[in-house]
Amino acid sequence: MEVMNPLIMKYAYNLIAILRRYVFSTYKGLFGFITILVFVLLGLVAPFKAPYDPNAIVASPYTSPSNEFIMGTDYFGRDIFSRLLVGTTYTLLVAALASTIIVFIGLFAGSLSGYFGGLVDEVFMRITDLFMVIPSFFILIILSAYLPPNNYLSAIVLGVLAWPTGARIIRSQVISLKTQLYIEAAKAIGAGDLRIIFRHILPNMLPLVVITFIQDLVYAVHAITTLIFLGLGDIKQPTWGETLYWSFATGALYRGAWWSLLYPSLFIVVFSAGLIMLNESISTTLKRERFGGQT
Repeated sequence: MEVMNPLIMKYAYNLIAILRRYVFSTYKGLFGFITILVFVLLGLVAPFKAPYDPNAIVASPYTSPSNEFIMGTDYFGRDIFSRLLVGTTYTLLVAALASTIIVFIGLFAGSLSGYFGGLVDEVFMRITDLFMVIPSFFILIILSAYLPPNNYLSAIVLGVLAWPTGARIIRSQVISLKTQLYIEAAKAIGAGDLRIIFRHILPNMLPLVVITFIQDLVYAVHAITTLIFLGLGDIKQPTWGETLYWSFATGALYRGAWWSLLYPSLFIVVFSAGLIMLNESISTTLKRERFGGQT
């Protein structure tokens, strides 16, 4: 604990610094942060505060939006607003699981490859090249046709397949940082390789890690939602993709039930827009700091 506490504090301080310098300093970053925060809060309270049981039949099929059902009902007579609220919880959990795995593997491979170089770099980069030529989403579609319909399992598969791009970005940054004077000083006083990586290199590339995580989160939301929409995920668990799946499967457009397509699409678009704005704010501010105002 005596060794880990300062390290945890250092990472926490750097995360707060990222929010202050790269997020709260721009209107775009602030808007993106607030948007994502709203979705996270919705995901946390949805299982307890949804107006109706998301699986309960509460009205006639495709009841139009009203004061009682603000987003209408679906083909089965279930409240769409309740299903989207609860679906936010599951969608964010599944997407966060996938993006966390992507970033973790990318950090592991990129950090070791960039820091040690030589044979270690050669082995990791050849493995990375192999995974880069694999079309991860199409492989996920093929595997999902044979795997049990489990969204979390799909997220794990996606995470294992989609890490190479992040690994190459991390590797490039580590190669740049390991030549800095403070790294040479740490080596001179006898600091071990792992200590240098975790205490000196990774904390200083945390903005890049956050950017990578956000990009992977956008990709994961779209990939998992598309997979469920195609009927290859768990279509019994409330998610944004599941709501779209049943809307198309039951011919909502032909029945004039536009709301069953509009509202889940808006959830996806607004959440993705928030992530993209957050990502652009961090990226732009980081470039401005590094290149003296040129972005």
